[in-house]
Order: sequence, then structure tokens, then C-alpha cells
Amino acid sequence: MKKLIVVLVSFFILSSLNACTNNDQARIKSYSTNEQLDSVPNPNMVTGRSTDVHNLGAATNAMSDAARRVPGVQRATVYTNGATAYVRLTLNQSVKTTAQINDVKKQVYTNVKRKMPRFNVRVYTSKNKTMK
Repeated sequence: MKKLIVVLVSFFILSSLNACTNNDQARIKSYSTNEQLDSVPNPNMVTGRSTDVHNLGAATNAMSDAARRVPGVQRATVYTNGATAYVRLTLNQSVKTTAQINDVKKQVYTNVKRKMPRFNVRVYTSKNKTMK
């Protein structure tokens, strides 16, 4: 009987000591990031991480790729200034009229805005200097 009491007392002491340990794993909170770029959502925020510049480069590449997918676009170059993305298009020879140019610009605007909604998008071409 004494052995049973000693075992039970030892069990309660050990289990009470286990409850006093510091368990930080339960307190860890994960913070979400921009899924497309693995960065903070504000393009003007510089966090000091070495990946900030690379994330902006990834954003401009993604916007350029989205613009090039539009029929009639031969080349697309994207420049950013803060939260504004300037998309400069070089159009194919098949795009000749002002109406065709405007249609291509609208499609590019839609594609780029859908890909990177956090940027204010401005689209212009070498044939038509007006911005959308």
C-alpha cells in the first residue's frame, strides 16, 4: 500500500512540475504576407529586408508578362514610382488605328490591374503618347 501511495504522490508531483514549464509553441502567431510576392502589401513600405528590391522586381516582371499576353503587344516595359506602375507598350505592326490602340491599352490595363491590384496602373504607347 505504501508503494502505491508513493507512486501516486510521485505522479502528481511530476505532473504538476510539467504544468509549470514555459511552452512558447502555443503562443507563436503567424503573420500573412502578400502571396504573390512574399512581401508586405504596401509597395511604399521599405522594411529593411534584403528582399524588398527583389520583390519590386518580381512585381514589375509579373506586370510586364501580363501586358505581353495581350494580342498586339510586341514588348512591354514597366516602371514603378511608389504605388504607380507605368506600362510602356511597343505594339505590333498589325495595330494601326487609334481604336485598335485604345482597345489594346484597355486590355493591358485590365490584365495588369488584375495581376497587381495594389498598383495604380498607367498605360501608354510609343504610337499614342496619351496615358490611360
